[in-house]
Amino acid sequence: MSRIPLLFVLLLSVVAFAVPAFAETDPADIPLMASIQGWVVTVDWVGSKIVLNTGDDEITLRFMDDVQVQKNGQDISINDLNQGDQVTVHFIDKRHAGLVAVSITDRQPL
Repeated sequence: MSRIPLLFVLLLSVVAFAVPAFAETDPADIPLMASIQGWVVTVDWVGSKIVLNTGDDEITLRFMDDVQVQKNGQDISINDLNQGDQVTVHFIDKRHAGLVAVSITDRQPL
């Protein structure tokens, strides 16, 4: 028996056993992205940081250039956020890198 068919059979058997293991993952076991609500204290475009006042504390989050920012269902620039705007920030905790904002929704009324 040549090596190619034997490797193919081994690969198929590994896939056959692995697929059911992934298919049985309970959605409740997948962690949800955390969110925080507060008021914008500062936006540091150079340092790529936003500071929020939650009423109890001030939280600093980093953001990447591709952070999604919306207001009234419209995409806006992070530059359009103003001090005092009420926002909801969805973020991930990158442990050593800190909290990183993935999306920001400006809830400030027009």
